[in-house]
Amino acid sequence: MDKICPCCSINFTCRVDKIELCNCSRINLAEGVRQYIKTTYGNCLCFDCLKDLNDQFEKSHEEKAKNKAISK
Repeated sequence: MDKICPCCSINFTCRVDKIELCNCSRINLAEGVRQYIKTTYGNCLCFDCLKDLNDQFEKSHEEKAKNKAISK
């Protein structure tokens, strides 16, 4: 199914018909990313946006864990 990424506006193919080929199955999304996408964008994102968003979430979690360890 052809879609337009709601984040960057490029065209991409969503493979909901073969979920193992879908962008969201090609990346191990950090905790909370899927829910964030659902509430923020309401639709699938292209692979590059998924990767960027996932990297941001992972970095944020690492910083929170680091700050928590420092404050102890």
